Amino acid sequence: MHHSHQAAHSAAHMAAQRAHHASTWTAIIANQAHRNRAAALATTINRPDFPTLLSQAILIPDKETEEGQLIRSVSFPLLAIIQRMIEDPSLMYEVDPRKWEEIVAATYAESGLFDEVTLTPRSGDRGRDVIAVKYGFGSVRLIESVKRCSPGSKTTAEEVQALLGVLLSDPQASKGIVSTTWEFAPMIWQNPHIIQYVPHRLELVDGKALVERLKEFTT
Repeated sequence: MHHSHQAAHSAAHMAAQRAHHASTWTAIIANQAHRNRAAALATTINRPDFPTLLSQAILIPDKETEEGQLIRSVSFPLLAIIQRMIEDPSLMYEVDPRKWEEIVAATYAESGLFDEVTLTPRSGDRGRDVIAVKYGFGSVRLIESVKRCSPGSKTTAEEVQALLGVLLSDPQASKGIVSTTWEFAPMIWQNPHIIQYVPHRLELVDGKALVERLKEFTT
């Protein structure tokens, strides 16, 4: 009987310990879940809206040159803006054209692939909005025309040919890029005066491809 009593007592003690551990583990999980919910709520509350992000400076300028403003580095809001547009590409259409040029230039600088990135002036840019240069072996000079188009507003052959003309008149330019937040007019792809330069001298980047490039350059 004595051994039976000890066994029963031991079993009861072990059961109590298990219950205690289970209760403690449940409490830990519940506390962690509460902290996770609180963190998510804080992130939602503290997350600035898109217009607020756009109102902040994203470029840290360097010296002025004959071609425009050299970019020294970029500021934090750029990454937040790009992340929002990756989540919801329709936000691209809320960006005004000049700010969009700044965003594209900033992503070139952020990519680390180029030695110099220039944002050209609002006027007198000869159709070039952004210039990105890499020096040394395999050096390149890219000139880009940035089109912030609304849905349904397609970039035309004339707009592409304007950039192509600038490219061919610039002996230092390696490649011209026309990027748009929407699409290109379908007939562009049948235009021999344009297509003969694609993709090695001329690149056409539509909205979907542009979002992917922004993501690649900043993550």
